[in-house]
Amino acid sequence: MFGLIVTGHGKFASGMESTLRLLVELNPAIVFIDFSEDKTPDNLKEDFIQAINNLEKISCEKIVFLCDILGGTPFKLAAEIISVNSSISIIYGIHLPLLVDLALNQDNFKDSELEDKLVIAVKEAKQQIDLFAWSLKETIDNEGI
Repeated sequence: MFGLIVTGHGKFASGMESTLRLLVELNPAIVFIDFSEDKTPDNLKEDFIQAINNLEKISCEKIVFLCDILGGTPFKLAAEIISVNSSISIIYGIHLPLLVDLALNQDNFKDSELEDKLVIAVKEAKQQIDLFAWSLKETIDNEGI
């Protein structure tokens, strides 16, 4: 099993947690860490290190950070950590369909194939965002969703 650390600005992570709980049964290998107004970057980094240690204690050999945006403080701090730990990956720009997919497949990906599976998951997640507008209704009625 691989661990997931969901993080982002404000209450991004706790909001994702709240929504994910409605959709899937969460396991202890998913950690949600907000970068709220009252936290400093040092506090956030400490939270990340503690989460990594906790995930390693429950036998997560690989860990994936799921960050809200590229270049933000949560992403930068996660990038600092992976520079010294090759068992950690980062996906940025996450959205709910990607999180659901990864949460449902934590037990299905072998550590040796995790990077390849993450590439596929990100590629599929990009197909989960599009424009649905009333002006497209005729096309949808004729072709189906």
